[in-house]
Amino acid sequence: MSEASTDTDGPAQDDRTLAAELEVLREENRRLRREYSRARQAEYTQMAAILAGLGVVGFLGGVVYPSAQTVLFAFGGTGVFLASLLYFLTPERFVPATLGADIYATLSQSEAEIVAGLGLTDTRVYVPTDDDSVRLFVPQRADYRLPDETHRGDPFVVTEEPAERGITFPATGDPLYETYTDVSTTGGAGIETTVERLADALLEQFELVDTVETDVAEGRASLGVTGSLYGRLDRVDHPVVSFLAVGIVRDRDRPVTVAVETPDNDRVEYLVTCTWPAE
Repeated sequence: MSEASTDTDGPAQDDRTLAAELEVLREENRRLRREYSRARQAEYTQMAAILAGLGVVGFLGGVVYPSAQTVLFAFGGTGVFLASLLYFLTPERFVPATLGADIYATLSQSEAEIVAGLGLTDTRVYVPTDDDSVRLFVPQRADYRLPDETHRGDPFVVTEEPAERGITFPATGDPLYETYTDVSTTGGAGIETTVERLADALLEQFELVDTVETDVAEGRASLGVTGSLYGRLDRVDHPVVSFLAVGIVRDRDRPVTVAVETPDNDRVEYLVTCTWPAE
């Protein structure tokens, strides 16, 4: 009788143990989903804040530069609208890649119109600032000189030295880089390894490109890119270009000048070249 009872209790005990373990796993899964949701919401909020800030800068710029008021006010309205749109998109919802591409295209067009409206150059320099962020500096003159770090955070850089004047934008690659460093080891590597890791992140982590090739030398890094998710890489502060430049700025702690070309070959669609002062 006791033997039969023992035989019966064995499978029942196993079932209860499995049920308890399953419930623990379910609870852990729910906890991980909540953590992921909070992390994604923080990223959405951060990007919305950046867009709202750009919108405010546009409105202020319209007051400071009456000659470009129409363009700047349009930019301000676009920034605030996109910030509102992005803020109310919750991480639990599926967000098509085309939506992100459309948001970037609108923002990039607004930035390009500001650059053209103010008569700025085609030079693009990603610079470290005194608040530990990276911004895109577009100089007013071809014979420009970088402003010091205290002025690099100013949207409109108007110093006593004309060669330092221009405009700065928050780099789209900055929040991407923060996400990248959350899951990657970045310290203690040479520049060649750093660039390879950044390229791998573009391909595997963010899936922003289909293929990427790297070529690194002293003071220079080039990436051959095909299949950009966000379209043409030669637009203002493209996420692929911006992420690469921000990563190098962070690694080298030096300004990085970027140039984008469309090579006449079938291997790559765009060639992104980053240069920085030698150590």
